[in-house]
Amino acid sequence: MGKKNHWLNANAYRQRDSDRDEDGEPDAAIADYTEALALNPNDAEAYYNRGKAYYYREDYDRAVADYDRALALKADNAEAYSNRGNAYARKGELDQAIADFNRALALNPNLADVYYNRGLAYREKGEYGKTIADCNEAIKRDPSCTDAYLNRELACYGKKDCAG
Repeated sequence: MGKKNHWLNANAYRQRDSDRDEDGEPDAAIADYTEALALNPNDAEAYYNRGKAYYYREDYDRAVADYDRALALKADNAEAYSNRGNAYARKGELDQAIADFNRALALNPNLADVYYNRGLAYREKGEYGKTIADCNEAIKRDPSCTDAYLNRELACYGKKDCAG
């Protein structure tokens, strides 16, 4: 019975945290996720969500650490790889970011935003052909991804043409 109560309490913290994430209260969400993890230290979703809250707070090192923990507990989470890739990109660690985007796409090749984000990382590295290819994939999967059109055009400008 005690374990069930801990699980229910951890879920209550996670739900409140999710609401706080959406309301732009990352510090409060972090506190709640930390409480949830004290009750259930094997909760991959809580680590993942606390990682998102750290990311929103621009604390990328802690975001990466929590995504690491989430992935150690649940290695098939494409969103966690994608988000960790975004945190690495913000830290300027583009090769790590691209590796995580590749892992996310291996798990779910239909994530348009991951193609877009990987394309951004490639553009930062000056790999314009790869940027264009990824933006095309993002647009193919989600034609409303307007940022992919812009990133593709910026890559074309950097490459000096869009012939391929």
